[in-house]
Amino acid sequence: MTTPRAVADVQDRRKIASRKVIDLDRGLAEADDTLTVWTQRYLDLAVRGVRCGEVARKIARHLERFAVWFTAGLGHDRVSAVTPREVTAWRDHLAAEGSTGRGGTSTGMAPATVNTAHQVLKVAKQARAAGIRTAVLSNSLGRTPYDPYAASDLRGNFDEVVFSTDHRIRKPDPRIFQITADKLSLRPHQCVFVDDTEDNLAAAARLGMTVVFALDEDDVARDLRQIFGLPAL
Repeated sequence: MTTPRAVADVQDRRKIASRKVIDLDRGLAEADDTLTVWTQRYLDLAVRGVRCGEVARKIARHLERFAVWFTAGLGHDRVSAVTPREVTAWRDHLAAEGSTGRGGTSTGMAPATVNTAHQVLKVAKQARAAGIRTAVLSNSLGRTPYDPYAASDLRGNFDEVVFSTDHRIRKPDPRIFQITADKLSLRPHQCVFVDDTEDNLAAAARLGMTVVFALDEDDVARDLRQIFGLPAL
């Protein structure tokens, strides 16, 4: 979420179809300490019925591969044992081994593929250096026993970080968008919101925010630079 210098095609960006969102406030008690249970809980609460089918399938496959790799390496699947070191090792593994295609061939994954926010993060840093305030707004399932944000240095890269678990409100509830805008000392119509979930985008647009649908990382980076008048790197 950032402050635009200029807004282009705002009305077109706000024409987003709304879909049903499952009740993410239910079942937030601490999960059983296994990757299998945690994975299914995450998919049920934050992915299935919220993300589009293609994205949901990719997330499920990625988590399944991680569980297999982690269990084979450590001999157990306790989620409390997952550390930033294991996550980094998994990313290195993906970069080296990549994904297996239909023909059985293995293709290494580029760093931007391993970390899908790489290009957008570069734009966020560029915008912040230009004096544009930035924030992360995340529907989080919590940071214990494993903190998925530990290696990202969000507070070092953004002016504000808003986790849903800290406020007991989740996107697309309009209150969480307003909280984030308030933390940036901005009004909603001064903000640009990027997300890959249509319902979240629709809710932000109804508050007056300019929204960007995050389907392709390079396209998002290009759109944000155009909105903020930032030069290509």
